[in-house]
Amino acid sequence: YWKDWTGKAITEGLAAACEKHPLITTSTNTIVHDLLLSNPNDSSSSVTGVSCFDHSSNKSYDLHSSLGVVLSTGGLNNIYEHSTNPTGYNALGTSVALGSRVNAEIKDVEYVQFHPTALKLPDSARYLLTEALRGEGAILRDKTGRPFAKDYHPSGELAPRDVVARAVFSEDSKGGAFLDI
Repeated sequence: YWKDWTGKAITEGLAAACEKHPLITTSTNTIVHDLLLSNPNDSSSSVTGVSCFDHSSNKSYDLHSSLGVVLSTGGLNNIYEHSTNPTGYNALGTSVALGSRVNAEIKDVEYVQFHPTALKLPDSARYLLTEALRGEGAILRDKTGRPFAKDYHPSGELAPRDVVARAVFSEDSKGGAFLDI
């Protein structure tokens, strides 16, 4: 935990460590658009590198590795209709898509961080309403003002994020979900 900026602190620390590591190649202003396979026609083929596009030079190039390729993603917000990430935030979920295209094992996606409560205003981007509000006693209410979170989980507002998100979605689709702070 770092002042409610844990993700940023982890990302910056990891990026700095990667920049210093002699066996890790980093490229800025670059996207990976394909994975290179040892034998593209063989289903047991292994990933041997990546095919990239450098936006600065407008050129494509390949990077090969005999040690393997690690795919990681900064988030998946652009695969969802609604997100609390800022407009233009580059969290496309491309690592998961790239892996899926070559039949890689996709695992631990349930650990992707998301926030189940957001301010929803007409014709506006969603704005994150921190979990600390629920932790300090804010109550989720339906369109009639009735608390609903304990209908979905005994821990109510403090249930796991996925449970809270499904509860909010369900109540919102019935006419509204509100956070009473």
